Amino acid sequence: MHPLVQAVIRHGLDPELTETTCHDVHKILLGARPSHGDTDDPSNWPNLEEILPHVKPSNAASCDDEDVRQMLTDLVRYQWKRGVFDSAMAAGQELVAEWSGKLGEDHWQWLFLRSQIANVLRSQGNFQEAYDLDQDVLERQRNSPTLGPTHPHTLITAGNLAADMRAMGDYRGALALDLQTYEQAGTPWGEDHPRTLMIAHNLAIDYRLTGDWESAYRYDTDTLRMRRAQLGEDHPYTLFSEANVARDLREAGRYDESVVQLRDVYRRYVDVLGDQILDTLRTGKSLAVSLRRAGLREEALALAEDTYARYQRHFPESPDTLPADLEVAACMGELGDLVGARDRTRAILARHRAQMGDEHPYTVMIENNLGCYLRYTGDIETAVALTAKTSSLLVRLLGPAHPLVLLAAVNHANCLGAAGRLEDAEARERDALAGLVRVYGEDHPDTCFCRGNLSVTLEGMGRTAESRELRERAVAGLLRLGEQRPHPLIAAVREGLRVDRDFELHPV
Repeated sequence: MHPLVQAVIRHGLDPELTETTCHDVHKILLGARPSHGDTDDPSNWPNLEEILPHVKPSNAASCDDEDVRQMLTDLVRYQWKRGVFDSAMAAGQELVAEWSGKLGEDHWQWLFLRSQIANVLRSQGNFQEAYDLDQDVLERQRNSPTLGPTHPHTLITAGNLAADMRAMGDYRGALALDLQTYEQAGTPWGEDHPRTLMIAHNLAIDYRLTGDWESAYRYDTDTLRMRRAQLGEDHPYTLFSEANVARDLREAGRYDESVVQLRDVYRRYVDVLGDQILDTLRTGKSLAVSLRRAGLREEALALAEDTYARYQRHFPESPDTLPADLEVAACMGELGDLVGARDRTRAILARHRAQMGDEHPYTVMIENNLGCYLRYTGDIETAVALTAKTSSLLVRLLGPAHPLVLLAAVNHANCLGAAGRLEDAEARERDALAGLVRVYGEDHPDTCFCRGNLSVTLEGMGRTAESRELRERAVAGLLRLGEQRPHPLIAAVREGLRVDRDFELHPV
């Protein structure tokens, strides 16, 4: 505690002198703020951490100085960025209690505080509350005579609302809002301002979730280039962009490149932020997916289990914890523990359904994964029914040309084939193959294993020559995954095995 505050308590100063002395402390705290950068810069976090213990003893929440109020809101954001969500929420609610009778519902600082509280709500998984709060704040900011539609605070809230929409499964709505915000951002900031780059970063997420991986890659690479120039190689936002580019490489089927880049980014995240920060854990989970896609299954499982354990230890209620659990299940399945993968996925599905409902895209994707494990473990008819239902739902939720819709059709066709309904399987596989060629090209791994699955179906129908030709084409395309290290996918297609595509859950 600052000596001036200790003096107030020790000597019982009269109220007027107490107020004066406390405000002197507030000025000292303001002077201790970082002189460069912002709250999101880890190099400033030690200064902010030193300020925190003096906020309550100095009664800073009651101070009417605008700079002090801004500092207190920044401290809420700082705690949110550090991942201490309960402390961030407690600090935010204390300010709400103190300021609610002072500032009025349309005061710019009151609105900005509430937007930071919405960030915390979202990170705690309270998506509807965050959405309702951001929507109210955004409407007030847009209609405010002192703020308006293109004020920086308004644009920040619009980005937050789009994040809420993504979390709730409205990917196309989030894309439309972020596109509008990106166009407006040029007025206060220009295209290379860090805040504009954040909107571009979010647009890449929108495009990825709506199935346009090429646009996601374009926005991510442009954002990474500008962040490197402005923020340096090891700023968290630069690392965030690098991790997303590596994710895009995975979507493009460039698994080894994705692994190399994610290994490097993960190491630097640990060095810069430590191994207990959400962004580090997200990158660890993403690396596990790329390792698995690259055929390094044992390493993927070890990393996935370690990452999930750290989520459980530090962020058990985070929305990111469940996707990390799902990755463990996927690794288990690929290493042959199909019953364990099935049972784990079923439990994950129950948790996600309870929180987000039956028709959230992620609920349906998890259910599709479960259908694949049911086929592997012998419950063919249930697998057929489940994958038929999820395929149909994903068409409605994501649109018929979305890559996940095409891959869900591949999984359903595998179930149909296992049930002996070969003509139905062939029709599904031919439609999916044509769609995957349009989306990914002829030699993407997903296109190739779909072609391999079709060859299995044709072999079962006695069309041996056609089947052999398709299998040879599929293997030739998959060989680019690397002959130096035999890839399990190549072996599976060569052996005439059906290959499923599990769905991973992306951060939103």
